[in-house]
Amino acid sequence: MYTTLYRASEWLAFREQVLAHNGHRCRQCGRGPVEGVTLQAHHLYYLPGQLPWQYPLSAMETLCSGCHAREHGVLRPQHGWELLGIIDHGGLTGHCELCGHELRHGYLLGHPQWPPLQVGCQCAEALTGQPQATPSQQQRCQRFMNSRDWTCDERGVWHYRRRHYRIDIHPVAPGGAWQICINTRQGSLRYPDADSARLAVFTLLANNTLRQIAPPPRPSRKARTGQKQPSHPSQEVLP
Repeated sequence: MYTTLYRASEWLAFREQVLAHNGHRCRQCGRGPVEGVTLQAHHLYYLPGQLPWQYPLSAMETLCSGCHAREHGVLRPQHGWELLGIIDHGGLTGHCELCGHELRHGYLLGHPQWPPLQVGCQCAEALTGQPQATPSQQQRCQRFMNSRDWTCDERGVWHYRRRHYRIDIHPVAPGGAWQICINTRQGSLRYPDADSARLAVFTLLANNTLRQIAPPPRPSRKARTGQKQPSHPSQEVLP
């Protein structure tokens, strides 16, 4: 009976109305027949005693077959996942349930319409849409934030030294935003507090991008012989 209703001429005609109403495009992924997908009419809700074609167009939407299957829980959702916790296997004994790679740290993800998944860092970032730091990165960040190399002077300015770099974090205004300064060059971004600015510095160091945005000075031949050279700071924008 159920499948027979969806073969009836009334349903086929109503289905075409729904697809035309949505411009023959999936309301979720935006694809259509040009991209080679099959479009289907999806009920946003069901009413007892109503035949499939006895609904207003506002109760319907056009979905491709893939998005329609995910909507009914047949395929794994691609969005809406949240991190539940991180599992340390103590070695490469775990496996990502998506790509099959061996895992030391498994990211346990939850979804309201799907059973929990244990995946790797990259798959966790793809499903949650958020960067996921590994436990080792979290530990490195914590050590960096608590490092004794950070000093704070009487003005409340934070200082950090790393090889050719002198990094200062200072308030732009009393009780206001904070700014990063690298080798006397001021950054363009503002941070709500000093810890947020220091975390940005850690990200620059961890991603090895500090050298790109603030290359260390390269002494010229005259500078190496002791002759003073005029400085021409780069115009690249700091974070």
